[in-house]
Amino acid sequence: MIIKCGPEDNLLTVDVSLSSTPETIGVLVSGGLDSATVYFMLMQENQRLGNIHEIIPFTVSRKEGSRYFARPVIEQVQRFFGVPLVPPLEVGDNTLYEPQQVMSGAKDVINSGCDKVYLGMIVQMPEFTLGWPIYRMTETATYKMPLLHVTKAHVVDILNKSGQQALFHLTHSCDSGTGLGRCGQCNGCRERQWGFDQMGLEDPGRV
Repeated sequence: MIIKCGPEDNLLTVDVSLSSTPETIGVLVSGGLDSATVYFMLMQENQRLGNIHEIIPFTVSRKEGSRYFARPVIEQVQRFFGVPLVPPLEVGDNTLYEPQQVMSGAKDVINSGCDKVYLGMIVQMPEFTLGWPIYRMTETATYKMPLLHVTKAHVVDILNKSGQQALFHLTHSCDSGTGLGRCGQCNGCRERQWGFDQMGLEDPGRV
C-alpha cells in the first residue's frame, strides 16, 4: 500500500507493501496515532493480498497507559477488517528508557517467532522532544519503520484520507501518565495538536 500524504507544501509518500510470500508479522501498537496508522495500513495491505499473512498485535506496557489504550485501537482495526478480536500480547521491558522499551519489545516480537516487526516511529522534531535525548532509529529487513521519514501531520492525513476518524477518538498521545485526559503541555499533546493544525483539522480525540 502506497499513499501520498501531508500538507501541500510537504507531500511525502508512505509505502507499506508486503511480500507475496506468507509471513508472520508482528506490529507494536501503543495506542497512539503513529502505531495505529501502521497497524491499519498493514491490515489493509494484507486484505489486498488476500490475507495471506498472519499479523499479530503486540504492546509494551509503558507508563502512560499503553496497555489500556492499545486494546480499543486494535479492536477498532480488527472490527473494520472483519477479523476475530485478538488482544495484544505484552512484550518488552518497561523499566528501560522509552526508546529502549520499544526496542526491547521489538526484540521480544522477533524472538516469539515473527519474521518481521513493524514500529510506528516518526520524525523526531526538536520542539516536540523537549527533555528527551534524540535517538537514531534505523530500519532493517527485520525491523520495519515505514513512518520514520514523516511527521505527525502526515500520520493525521493518512488516517483522515483512509476514513479512519474513529481512531482519532480512540488514540492516546498524552505523556503525563494520568490517563484522565490531555494535559496540553507535554511533548505528545503539543505534537498531536500541531499535526491536526497543519492539516487544518479539528482533533476529536479525548486523550
